[in-house]
Amino acid sequence: MDSINIQSAPYPVSWVANDGWSNIHFRDIERNNNVSLAISDNLSENIWSVHDIYPRSVGEWEPSYDTELWKRKQCLDIYLQEVEQVDGEGKANRAPTKVGVLQWKPNKKGD
Repeated sequence: MDSINIQSAPYPVSWVANDGWSNIHFRDIERNNNVSLAISDNLSENIWSVHDIYPRSVGEWEPSYDTELWKRKQCLDIYLQEVEQVDGEGKANRAPTKVGVLQWKPNKKGD
């Protein structure tokens, strides 16, 4: 069982599935800036499982997903792009990076 330090995960995005399990997808420097998903079907006991669902660094990416697709089909389409942020809203001196969509659909147990 992995532990989660949400304080080090900027802008985590959470939602609850129709069958009651809770989810947080996030990027965390302690997990090599991978896209990770934390799942719990027992919030009262604070029991979570954590999975790296995109095991490549996305830099300072901030989570976002297609909320309507999730509501309609319980399918998570996560927008991906490797991001480099510069202090003071400056401009990074690098070429544009590719964008993509990572699709994740839970099995009946949520993993």
